Amino acid sequence: MTSSATDLLFIGQPDGNLLCLDARNGRELWRWQTGAAVSSSPIAYEIDGEQYIAVYAGGTGIPYGNSAPRGDHLWAFKVGGRVPPAATPPAPVVRRPVSGPRWTAAP
Repeated sequence: MTSSATDLLFIGQPDGNLLCLDARNGRELWRWQTGAAVSSSPIAYEIDGEQYIAVYAGGTGIPYGNSAPRGDHLWAFKVGGRVPPAATPPAPVVRRPVSGPRWTAAP
């Protein structure tokens, strides 16, 4: 998940969708299909005053095993640009439990 200077929040999902949310209220503003599971964090950057978002959609095995859509896609978007989305891949069907030590905040 990453946020921009213009109060946009970007998060990728295991079904291949990259979401843009309003950082102030969490309302979904935009959804774009990358063609593979997004398990990396999107990044925001600026070139010559233009804002961009980039994300890698390569798939994931945790906690979905081999059921999450795989790919090798690096997408970069200009905020306000127009790029057609990729085809929707099959949704992950396996959800394995994730285990580990319980984390608690220090007092």
